[in-house]
Amino acid sequence: MKIESAHGNDVCFESWDSPVMYNEQLWLLTQVYNGRAVHFFFQKNHGSEDIYVLSIPWTSPFRITEEGLGWKYIGNYLNRANPNEKKEKRCSTFKVWNTSFSKKTYNARLITVEERDPEEIFQYLIITEDVWIEFITLDTPKWEFYKNEDLANIVIKYIEHKSEAERY
Repeated sequence: MKIESAHGNDVCFESWDSPVMYNEQLWLLTQVYNGRAVHFFFQKNHGSEDIYVLSIPWTSPFRITEEGLGWKYIGNYLNRANPNEKKEKRCSTFKVWNTSFSKKTYNARLITVEERDPEEIFQYLIITEDVWIEFITLDTPKWEFYKNEDLANIVIKYIEHKSEAERY
């Protein structure tokens, strides 16, 4: 369900149902570009050996902002216009509509905002313990889960084997 933002300018947001949506801590461990996609490697909760990998097409614009600037410049999108009436779990993944980043990205692709359905002009947002990740993709983001595996071995797999066409 979309929530109206106090930011104005028709900005609204909702939780994005992802494997890392709810957590006590979320860490971006590393990212890899392998020629076909950008892969972000996450860990929920310090000390866990479980790795979550988010993959988006290499053509998808993204930006990573350090935590302090994230709170200052991106966090205001998540301020509610109307106070929340119930206690919610802490969420780390969102869809945010009508941000300057999403509008500029669509305009840069020579598709004016007026030509797009307003429902399509959104960005994904992932808040970790030390960075904020924003990205826009017209494809469905892909997640993979690795239980009790070594990060270095997983990264090597993505560098060596995951650049095949089936990824994107």
